[in-house]
Amino acid sequence: MARVNSLLVLTGIVIVLFGLSPAFAAVYTSTDVPKNIEDNQTVSSTITVTDAGTVADVNITLDITHTWDSDLGAKLISPAGMEILLFWGIGGTGQNFSGTTFDDEATVYIENGTAPFSGSYQPVYHLSWIDGESVAGTWTLQVTDVWDGDQGTLNSWSIDVTLAGAVGPTPTLTLDSPSPASLWPPNGKTKSVTISGSVVDAGGGVGSAWLALDDDYDVLDDSNIPLTLGANGSFSISLALIAGRLEEDINGRCYEITLHATNTGGEEATPVSVVVTVPHDCRK
Repeated sequence: MARVNSLLVLTGIVIVLFGLSPAFAAVYTSTDVPKNIEDNQTVSSTITVTDAGTVADVNITLDITHTWDSDLGAKLISPAGMEILLFWGIGGTGQNFSGTTFDDEATVYIENGTAPFSGSYQPVYHLSWIDGESVAGTWTLQVTDVWDGDQGTLNSWSIDVTLAGAVGPTPTLTLDSPSPASLWPPNGKTKSVTISGSVVDAGGGVGSAWLALDDDYDVLDDSNIPLTLGANGSFSISLALIAGRLEEDINGRCYEITLHATNTGGEEATPVSVVVTVPHDCRK
């Protein structure tokens, strides 16, 4: 896309980055593991969440070492007391649950999996029964061993929760010094100026990012240029500015370039700005 008027030509790729729906995903990991799984015993591990928000979706990932999988059963208990049976008596003589994720949207039921059950599976009960509850409080995983002779360890577990209506923090913005930052000599010719910087996701996603250009001669006021961001949030574009100013303007001329961005919920980050000047020629 190129924008042309008496003072500006913008070159480079320009694509608006539209945001996702206003939701925020967070992963919470248990810190009280590992825990031994003894014969004919139930072991409990907890995660305490202090964030506020309503659960829109929840998945759970666990890792268990055990020498006879069908001895085991497990359930997740929400802070409100909803009990979700994840699995019970599966895997036969197989060993371990290695990076096993329970997700209602998975395509394979846990009963149809095989040890060590790596990957994503639908649990016995629907995790969606927890949707609509508050995320805050204590989440509990209970693992039960129902036979003698084989023992194991609950190594780790975590919950991945999508919170409805939560958007998280706004992006982190940086602008590098323009190159060049001063247009000299003020001969009225077009000069290419490189504007670069970054818009980094701080946890709430990146919805859109754009530059606003303001000319103190009121020619480029509120000229907005959407940005394409690289994989690391970086960008670089070239502006063609006119190295011209009025002879009687002893203060010179300024182009102010401001970086704006929003998270996926539409909340705008604090803008940052740089200035390109056309200085006064003190000899005149």
